[in-house]
Amino acid sequence: MPSDEDGVMGAGDDAFWMAERSRTSWADPKSDAGGHISSSDIRNKFTMQSTEEYVVQYLGTISGVQRTEQELVACIDQAKRSGNVAWNASLSHDSLRLVLTKYGFKVMDVSRKEVLLRVPMHKIGWVIHYTENTGQQVLVIESGVAGGENFKYYLYQAQSDSQASKICETFNDAFQLVHTKSSLESSRT
Repeated sequence: MPSDEDGVMGAGDDAFWMAERSRTSWADPKSDAGGHISSSDIRNKFTMQSTEEYVVQYLGTISGVQRTEQELVACIDQAKRSGNVAWNASLSHDSLRLVLTKYGFKVMDVSRKEVLLRVPMHKIGWVIHYTENTGQQVLVIESGVAGGENFKYYLYQAQSDSQASKICETFNDAFQLVHTKSSLESSRT
């Protein structure tokens, strides 16, 4: 189990991005010391009974219209410059638990006393991870309904590149599992 004292990389202004798109490539649920806590077996994929937890740091939220990954990175950079999104997270103040189940994800304080955000699985658009030019690992979760105008982008700082990749892969596995189960149930009726 990771400690809340794990190091966090600093933030940067211009993004060098290596985006990993969530619904096409998300995380291997191996346990590591980089902020990942897994209830599933080391080599198992996400299951209907899985609960995956990650300790991440909150950077901010951007609301508005749906954006492509490139547009989003530029928007995040502008939001940082205008002070609407943090340049870097304070490890002690901004640490949160990101919890993923078959129902969606929720964000809790590290002590698990307060749920700060819940987003159902059907409202998760995608998850990307990119690396700022300073090495900061930024994780972005898109929430909204296709065709709608009210999208939210939740920004978190991962503790490492491997943690960010694992989060993306786990979200992808969860989405694929829930989508497949839903499709099978629909075809039976």
